[in-house]
Amino acid sequence: MAMKDKLLELDTDRAITSVGNAYSESEINWGVANPDQGVGTKLKLRIVVKEAFDSSEEDATLQFAIIHGAATAPSDVLWTFDVIAEATLVKGLVIEYPWPEKHLQFTRIRSIVAVHDFTAGKIDAHVVAGQ
Repeated sequence: MAMKDKLLELDTDRAITSVGNAYSESEINWGVANPDQGVGTKLKLRIVVKEAFDSSEEDATLQFAIIHGAATAPSDVLWTFDVIAEATLVKGLVIEYPWPEKHLQFTRIRSIVAVHDFTAGKIDAHVVAGQ
C-alpha cells in the first residue's frame, strides 16, 4: 500500500478538457535546489481517473509530462510519458509512472490533450511513496 502526503498532491478532481497543454493545479516545492531522492527510492506519480473521459469523436488522447524548474511555475520538461487513448481512460483507472530520482526544486505535471476536446474527464494526481 502506498503512502499519500497532502504536500505531494498535484491535482484533485481536475477536469481536463481542451486540446493543448495544461499544468497541474499545484506544484511541489522540494525545499532544496537539487533534491536527490536517492537511488532506488520508489516514488511514483500516481494518476487516478475520477470521471471517465469522453469526446464527441471518441478519438481524443491524453498524455502526461513531469515538468521541473529552479523557480516557481516550472516549465522545463523532464519526462514525457506515452499517449493514452480515450477508450482506456475509464473511471477508476490508476496510472503510475516512476518519479525521477533527480530534478530541480519545483515540480509539477503537464497534461496534453490531442485530436479533439474532451467533453468529460477528471483526475487526481499525486506523488506517492511505496511499492
